[in-house]
Amino acid sequence: MNIIQGASNKITSGQLSVTLYQTEAVTDKVKPLAIRAGIYTKQGVLISDSRELLFDFTSENARDRDMKVRFMFNNSPEAMKTQQVELQLEIPIENTNKWKPYASHTYLLQRQMVTDF
Repeated sequence: MNIIQGASNKITSGQLSVTLYQTEAVTDKVKPLAIRAGIYTKQGVLISDSRELLFDFTSENARDRDMKVRFMFNNSPEAMKTQQVELQLEIPIENTNKWKPYASHTYLLQRQMVTDF
C-alpha cells in the first residue's frame, strides 16, 4: 500500500485529498488490508475525520487499485495552527480492538484564519 502524493506537501485549506494505492491485487496468497486513516498533530491529536478503509481490490490492472480519500479538518485550535502534521495509516492488531502504525506522511499545515466583520 502506498500514499500517492500530490504536487505539494502544504495544506492551506480545511481539507486534504490523497490517493492511496494497493500495490498488489488480492489473491489466495495476498489478503485484503483494513486501514484506519486520519491526520494527526505531532503530539498525537486527531485534527481530521478518521476513516476506516478496506483495500480488497482483485483487479490486475493497477489503475483499478487506487482509492481517493478526502479528509476534512475539524475546527479545533489545533487544526488551525501552522505546524507539521501527519497522515497516519494504521492496521488492526489481530484478535484485539487495537491498531498499530502502518505508514505515515508528513505535511505542513498552513491554514488561513478568516474573520467575519
